[in-house]
Amino acid sequence: MTIEQSIKYLSANIDKARQAAFNAARSQTLSMMKNVEINDYTTALLARDAYNQGIVSLLVKVKTGQIEIDSNSEARALLISFARTSTKGVCRDFVRERKYDTQAIHENANKLLEDSVELRHVCGNRFTDPLQALLAKEKRATANKATNALSDRDREILDTWLDLSSSNPTGAKVLTAAKLGLSKDVVYQSIHRSKVRLAKALR
Repeated sequence: MTIEQSIKYLSANIDKARQAAFNAARSQTLSMMKNVEINDYTTALLARDAYNQGIVSLLVKVKTGQIEIDSNSEARALLISFARTSTKGVCRDFVRERKYDTQAIHENANKLLEDSVELRHVCGNRFTDPLQALLAKEKRATANKATNALSDRDREILDTWLDLSSSNPTGAKVLTAAKLGLSKDVVYQSIHRSKVRLAKALR
């Protein structure tokens, strides 16, 4: 099994493993952050970053010959496992950020930069590189505060929509309306209102 073949298996299964890996990372995040006050939006961002960093770590090991991938099922299993493993570092960095210690986050992003450049050749735009992830992390505290300032109904609609969007991005608003027993217009207006408030807070 060559390194090139292993990378092909990895690339072919990034999207197929995304939901399962995201769920694994989200579950691990909830477990690790149970004593930290964060909302569902922040939890989803942390899980996404864990999956992205897991891809980087796995690619590095494949490229250096430490790991060989010889099937689609093995690639998906590894992607899920690495997402779960990466959650610890992502949560640690988030806690450091809340304590205004961002130096470690910057150093980690710089270390991953070289690998992320080549990773784009494997994953295309499906991957959020470390610098993009870093910018998202630096805005999380503000986004978290703005989300918590929403009304209970708007927050419930936003959280439900974000949760459903991870598996069905195109139909999430309709599904949100059905799940909460609300009209589509109410859901659309609420999501728009929440987006506007979050956008203003993050400017």
